[in-house]
Amino acid sequence: MSETYQNKDWLFDQYWNQGKSERKIAGESDVDRGTIRWFMKKFNILKRTKSEANKGQIPWNTGKTRSIETKQKISEANSNEKHGGWKGNNVGYVGLHEWIRKNKPKPELCEICGKPGRLELSNITGKLLREVDNFQYVHKSCHKKYDKFNNIKHEGR
Repeated sequence: MSETYQNKDWLFDQYWNQGKSERKIAGESDVDRGTIRWFMKKFNILKRTKSEANKGQIPWNTGKTRSIETKQKISEANSNEKHGGWKGNNVGYVGLHEWIRKNKPKPELCEICGKPGRLELSNITGKLLREVDNFQYVHKSCHKKYDKFNNIKHEGR
């Protein structure tokens, strides 16, 4: 059994300079963590804050251990119809609009009047169909006029 943990300089070096935890030092010294903690208190060795203790470590939830290629493969494997939560044509109003925004690029000009400005998605037929061609990007005023003129009553809203 190693008794180097009873040496103040050695214990300080292991904990602060080498960045080892109390648990790791205890395991390497073949003693329990309470013993290491007791000696640290005895030697007035300050404990690290959580941010100091975790400095340089990769957080568990960042996914940094996966390569870019692996992430792309996972993304492709879970896209659209392959995803477990895919509802197909049973999608709701908000979900359908999110899908259209991802799959239909937003133009610079209104698809009705041809002028620039703030554009929103407009359903052409009023039916919730998962078809990119069933939607257009238009001004809010053009949207209202289009729906009124074509007597469009939107489903699902």
